[in-house]
Amino acid sequence: MAYKEPNVKEKSITAGLGQEADNFIRELRASCARDGMDKSQWKEKLLIANNQRMGIKRYTNFPYPGAPDIPLPETDKIIKKSLPTLVLSHWNQKKLATVKVEYGVEETPEYKEKARKSEMGLNSVLRAPAMDLFRKLMLAADNSKHYGHCIFKTFECFKSRKVHKVIDLTEYPEAEELKSYRKSDLELFIADRFEFDLEDENDKATVADIIKQFRSGEEVIEFDVEEIRNYPMIEVIPPEKIDVPAYATDINSSPRVRFEYFLNRFQLERLMDSDIFLKKDLDEIPCWSGSHDVYEMDKQRNEGVTDNASGKDLWRIEEICCLYKENKKALAKRKVFTFFADVSDNERAMLQNIDFPYEYDGWFYDKHDDEIRDNRYFSSRGVPERMRAMQEMMERSLNNMIIRDEMLNTPIWEVLDTSEIMDSGVRMCPGAKVGVKQLGTEIKQLNEFSKPDTSSNMIITMLKAYTEEYLSVSDQLFRNATNSGGGKTLGEIQTGIQQNSGPLSLEVMNWNESLSKVYKKVFDICKERLGQSMYINGEEITREDFNFPAEVRANGDLEVANDQMLAQKSGFRMNILLNPALADIVNSEDRYNVVKDWLEKDGVRDPDLFCTDPKIIAQEEINKMQDQLRQMGQQAQQLQIASDAEVKKQTRLKSQQKDAESKTQASKEVRDELDTDNAQKFGEAIGDELFAAAGAGAGEQGSQKVNPANQRML
Repeated sequence: MAYKEPNVKEKSITAGLGQEADNFIRELRASCARDGMDKSQWKEKLLIANNQRMGIKRYTNFPYPGAPDIPLPETDKIIKKSLPTLVLSHWNQKKLATVKVEYGVEETPEYKEKARKSEMGLNSVLRAPAMDLFRKLMLAADNSKHYGHCIFKTFECFKSRKVHKVIDLTEYPEAEELKSYRKSDLELFIADRFEFDLEDENDKATVADIIKQFRSGEEVIEFDVEEIRNYPMIEVIPPEKIDVPAYATDINSSPRVRFEYFLNRFQLERLMDSDIFLKKDLDEIPCWSGSHDVYEMDKQRNEGVTDNASGKDLWRIEEICCLYKENKKALAKRKVFTFFADVSDNERAMLQNIDFPYEYDGWFYDKHDDEIRDNRYFSSRGVPERMRAMQEMMERSLNNMIIRDEMLNTPIWEVLDTSEIMDSGVRMCPGAKVGVKQLGTEIKQLNEFSKPDTSSNMIITMLKAYTEEYLSVSDQLFRNATNSGGGKTLGEIQTGIQQNSGPLSLEVMNWNESLSKVYKKVFDICKERLGQSMYINGEEITREDFNFPAEVRANGDLEVANDQMLAQKSGFRMNILLNPALADIVNSEDRYNVVKDWLEKDGVRDPDLFCTDPKIIAQEEINKMQDQLRQMGQQAQQLQIASDAEVKKQTRLKSQQKDAESKTQASKEVRDELDTDNAQKFGEAIGDELFAAAGAGAGEQGSQKVNPANQRML
C-alpha cells in the first residue's frame, strides 16, 4: 500500500470556522472536559490498582514503628500467568484470521476465490513486522487484566522519512558501462534501482541531480530519498486516555469520543507538511505543562523517573470523534476534530477538521472487556480490583507471622525501677552479661515460649486457594513454594483443571470476538485503500480481491495455548487417521496434512523437511514420466533416423544393382545384335563363295575348300 501522499480524506479542511461551528466546538470541548472529570474516581481506583500490583505501600507505625509490612506479588503473578492463555491461544494459530463469504450471501466461485486470496492478504498484513502485532497483543491482554478493559485503534498509518544515500562508484564496476547510456536510459535505470517515480516532480528533480553528478565525473554521488510507507495499523491505547460520556455503553455507539496523546515538534511538522494538520507556528503554541495528570506522575514515581523534558518537547493533542449537524435539517454525520489541548481559542487550537475518513461502522476504536457483567462502559473490573480485599488479608497474615516471630525473638524483660540496669539502658541481647545485686530478683522475662502462628498460616493458605480458584488459576492444585500443603491426587488435579477450563474457554472466546471486530476494520481499510498489489507465494492480491461481502473472524482456541496438550491431541489425531482401516476415506493429502500438523505442534519450524506434499510427489512423478517419454522419444527419433538411413542405403544399393542389371542387359543386347549381324554376314559370305565355286566348274577339284578367313569366322 504505497502512495506519495496521504489519502485525500485525511487532509484537513482549510476553511475557517463559522460562528455556528465555533459554538458547537466550544460546547463539544467543554463536554469532553466534563467527561474526563466524571471518571476521576475511576482513575483513583487505577492508582490503587497500580500500587497494589507494583507492591508499593505507605510507611506505617502499626503495630509499632518499623514493623514489617511486606507486599505479596499475588496480583502481578495472577496477571502474568493469565496472559499466555489469551496471547498464545491466538498467536500460535497458523492463520490469525479467517475470511469467508458473509452468511446469507450466495457463495459463487468468484466470491470463494476472493475469500481465499483476501485471507492470505489479511494474514500477511497482520504478520508484517511493521504491525508488531505480538507486542500489541501482549500489551492489550495486560491492559484488560489490569484496568478491566483495553482499547484498540484501527487506522491507516502514513509515514515518511528522508534517507541520505551515498554511492561510491568505485565499488560498482558496471558504472563504466553506464557512461555510454543515453539520458533516457539512465533515468529508467536510476528510477528502477532506487524506486523513483519519474512522473513525480520531486523524484524527477532528484534523478536529474544524480545524472548531473554522474556526468560530471564525481566518484561519490550523494542524494536524498523520501521513504514513504502507508499500511493498516493497530494501536493499543491506554484506557485512561479515552474519555466517553458516563452514560455510554459501547465506544462505537458513543456520541463523542476524546483521545488524548502527545506529539513532539518533528512529528507535528511532518504532519503539517503532508497537509494532514493545518500549519501552525509552534513557537506560539504552549507546550504541555506536565503537572495535571496525577496518574502519569504516580507511574513516574513508581518507575523512579523524573520527567523534566515533557514541558519543553511535547504538545498535548486531543482528537475528538463526534456526530455533527451542519444545520437543523441535515442528517448528523461523523466528524473528527483535532486540537492543541492547552489552547482555549478554537481557531488557534484547530489542527484537523475532517469527515470521518473510513467507511466502516463506528469510530476508530474497539473495546475489549475482561469481564461482562453490565452494559455500562466502566463496569468491567480488573484483577487488582477483584482480589484487593483478599490480597490485603493475605499480606496482613504474612506480616502478622513475621511480627510474631520478631517479638518472640526479641525478649522483653521486667526490671526493678531501683536497679542500676535501668540507668545504664542495657539492651538484652544473646550472650550479654548483666551485673545485678541479687540473682532472680531484679530481672524477669515476660515473653512466653515460642509458639507457631497457625491461625495466620491457615488464613493465608485459605485466601490464596480461594483467590486462585476464583480467578481460574491452577497453582493451588500443586505443591509449590507458596503451597506447602499436601499434594492432590491425580483425579483431583484433573477435576480442578477441567473446572478451570470452562471460564478460560469463555475468556478466549470473548478475546477472539473482540479481535474479530478489529480485524474486520483492517479488512475494510484494505478494501478501501489498498494501493500496490501484494504478492504471496507467487499470487497477486489486489484491492479488488477484498471487494465482496466478507465475514472476518479471529482464529483462536484454548487448546493452542498449551503446547504439550496441543501436541498430544495432534498425535492422537494422527494415529487415528493413519489407521489402514480408514484408507477408504483418507487419501494421501489427508495423511500429509495430519503429519504436518503434528510436526508443527511438536515444535518443528519447517515440517516440509520431514514430509513432502503429495502434490509435489505427483508432480515429481509426472516430471519423471515426462523425462522418460522424452528419452523414449529421443531414442525413437534416433531409431527413425537410423531406419531412414538404412532405407536410403538399401534404396541406393537397389538402384545401383538395377543400374548394373540395366547395363548388363544392354551389353547383352548389343552382343546379341552383333552376333546376329555377324551370322548374317557369315552366311552371305558362305553363300557367295559356294555360288562362286559352283560357277567355276567341276574341273577344279580340290579347290572346294573353304576360304581360311571364312573358316576362321565359322
